[in-house]
Amino acid sequence: DGLEQSYFRGLDEMTWPSRVCNSDSKGRYLVAVEEVAAGTVLAFSEPFSYIVHENAKKLICRACLSDIDRPERCTRCGQEYYCSQSCLEESRVAFRHSSQCAKLRQLTTAPSWRCLDSDDITIARHIIHLREMFEFSDSEREKFEMLCFHDDDVTKRTDPLNAQAAQSIAEACAYVFNDTMDIQVLKSWVSRLTSNQFGMWRGQSAASPIADFIQLNASYINHSCLPNCYVDWDDKNLLIKSLVPIREGEELCISYEFSEPRSSAVARRLQLKEKYHFDCCCQRCFGSSKQREEAEEYFELWLCCPNCRRGLLKPDPPDADANEKLLGTSPGVDLRSCTSCHTRYFREEGPPPVPLPITTKP
Repeated sequence: DGLEQSYFRGLDEMTWPSRVCNSDSKGRYLVAVEEVAAGTVLAFSEPFSYIVHENAKKLICRACLSDIDRPERCTRCGQEYYCSQSCLEESRVAFRHSSQCAKLRQLTTAPSWRCLDSDDITIARHIIHLREMFEFSDSEREKFEMLCFHDDDVTKRTDPLNAQAAQSIAEACAYVFNDTMDIQVLKSWVSRLTSNQFGMWRGQSAASPIADFIQLNASYINHSCLPNCYVDWDDKNLLIKSLVPIREGEELCISYEFSEPRSSAVARRLQLKEKYHFDCCCQRCFGSSKQREEAEEYFELWLCCPNCRRGLLKPDPPDADANEKLLGTSPGVDLRSCTSCHTRYFREEGPPPVPLPITTKP
């Protein structure tokens, strides 16, 4: 139990202060290898693959993810949009987009196309992109298929609507691939995507992310309704950063369902069960009455944004000028901003570590 697997490494082969562990009860998870302060980068993950969301594809460049002023549409498939001709040309090489054009066109003629919503279409487009990746690299497919997924029976029990959506997506992709891929394999790919992808969001009131990413390393991090970490982005690279001070050996957790962090424990557990197929056992959901009370008090005092009541309060980088302008005092106070509405706050002291060990089970 707790077998060490590896350290995280980034583009420059720098070692980050976290490691992947494994146990029979929890599967793979992340822990801190040393005591860290709030705002520390604990893990770095390069993108394995990503796709612009169907709702955003005319607004966000498929290649560089910049906002599109004058869209350059791929005339071959009519399904991908770019901010410039150079990005379009880059995509044809870097993403092998040219070889996907016919399949993306064919997707819109699939018999199950009318059953797909925008999220489903995004997943189907992502599968077409992945299939093209794997044509050139068996090792990339092996990495992807090591990700956690939930079989068809589990999905049908926890969320029949998602089970039907997965069937429709798999049928559409099988049609595109001329039935050269088994339906069950395609459904396992759908499950791997929905269970492990990270959404990149822009705007507090956005109904859907601008893009969905698969980040292999970051997929090991578990959920807690009392998280000690949050997700940040550096271009297309995903960073796991500490919300609060973290002890050596403590498990790192983020909140999967950050859009409604103040909902009741019953509502949160039901939502997580339906979408991610696990029972949340964090201290806000499943501890003793005293533990739940302490956890709720900690969440309200240190983590929840008082303004929008949706976002989490993340540490702002040290900025003496900003501190003095905002506070009229010397730097050194705890300066934070909301992950959702971006309102800034300060306190004379920063938050302590999360009061109880995190006990989330995947």
